[in-house]
Amino acid sequence: MNELSKGANAPLGGTGLAITVVGTQPGTVDLMVLQLTADGVVRTDDDFVFYNQPRSPEGAVRLDGGDITVDLSALPPQIERLAVAVAMDDAAPGSLASSPQLAVTIDAHGEQYAVTATGFTSERAAVLVEIYLRGGAWKVRNVSAGWDGGLPALLREHGVSVENDTPQTPLAAASTAGPLPATPPV
Repeated sequence: MNELSKGANAPLGGTGLAITVVGTQPGTVDLMVLQLTADGVVRTDDDFVFYNQPRSPEGAVRLDGGDITVDLSALPPQIERLAVAVAMDDAAPGSLASSPQLAVTIDAHGEQYAVTATGFTSERAAVLVEIYLRGGAWKVRNVSAGWDGGLPALLREHGVSVENDTPQTPLAAASTAGPLPATPPV
């Protein structure tokens, strides 16, 4: 199994991905996937896959507990990135730093990658890994970066509507890790 350190990326073979995320628990640390355009935003709120909407509109992304299945060939052409993210429930105390067991494994047509989420301090929501299209080929990157402002900050950053949203300074809720880059590195 290939270990990807924070910021590292690797090519993905094939179009079917089996992703397992450990360290999540509904009601404490929730798992989600965002289907994103090249601009890093969802097309509509339907591109936000989570426990209440466990399947993307076209069925390319499916969430079942801590397991995610992805069919890259079934993604709409506008989708160039998938952000596998976690967020602490509003009722849960602390931050993701108190969840040191957060880790992701990706099986891409027999090639396996392991990502241990590290470096969290006060973040309550984070993107663990990103699967992105670069030069016609899919890659995976260990992001392990997030937002102190929790789920609302994560969703706002990616263009998802947040109920009862109050105007904020852009990225006011971002952690010291700062916003994710608009374009992943090569």
